[in-house]
Amino acid sequence: RYISLSTEWHALSQLPAMTKSGLMIRDIEQTTTVMHQFRSYLVDQMDFHALHFPQAAIELALTARRLSVNVLTANVWPSFWIRPLLYAHLTLPSGLQEIKKAFL
Repeated sequence: RYISLSTEWHALSQLPAMTKSGLMIRDIEQTTTVMHQFRSYLVDQMDFHALHFPQAAIELALTARRLSVNVLTANVWPSFWIRPLLYAHLTLPSGLQEIKKAFL
């Protein structure tokens, strides 16, 4: 189940000393913002700058819930979640690699 961020904030406001949880919710909000910026950037590049990316990469990037950008801060999220990321090797399809380089 998905709970809205406003519901999460309300639940956390009822509990004492939940600063780390609040920071985690803030990170989730940042993720939402970055994903929106990424999609807007991609559409802008295709519409106004005539950049062409593979159709499969575009569909993946623009279809909701198929791709998301995650903001992880090691000082907030538990280290046992961060540690596996040190050893993860994610290989993006070539079209998404091009998009990532342009966006960053």
